[in-house]
Amino acid sequence: MLNGLESNESIYLGVGTNLGNRLDNIRLAIQLLENEGVKVLRTASIYETKAVGFKSEDDFYNTVFEVQTSFSAIDLLKITQKTESKIGRKPKVSDNYESRIIDLDILYYKNEVFNTAELTIPHPRIQLRKFVLIPLNELINSKLNKAINLDLAKLKNTSIDEMEPIIVHKPLLVS
Repeated sequence: MLNGLESNESIYLGVGTNLGNRLDNIRLAIQLLENEGVKVLRTASIYETKAVGFKSEDDFYNTVFEVQTSFSAIDLLKITQKTESKIGRKPKVSDNYESRIIDLDILYYKNEVFNTAELTIPHPRIQLRKFVLIPLNELINSKLNKAINLDLAKLKNTSIDEMEPIIVHKPLLVS
């Protein structure tokens, strides 16, 4: 095993940030994940969107990372939470949506399905948010999860999210 990297099955992480230097927040997330043994293979373009589910003057940058690791989904969740904390994300004080310096969500984990108190995979709100569907479709562009048979292109066209994300940065280069 090399830094937790053993599996060749991809994992997809949703990434969002609307506080501070948003592009630097995304770059730092890549670096910190890699330091923890999560190999970032590719990123989608970075899209700018208005806040969804709450009001904020600060627009979000959203993207999706394709990653590999041999860590379990629960261990990956702990790594993403540790990464968020290192970047400066504060613990949530309520169940309401709020501005954040970084948000890392496990969207898909090696075509597996989880439904626990800590973690639900596939992420339960993928189909509701174009700011997730569009960059995810950019990386996958086909039916991804055989277990639940999601067609991302179709979902993108039927999403209840009316906003159209705008590309603000090309995909980041990763090592």
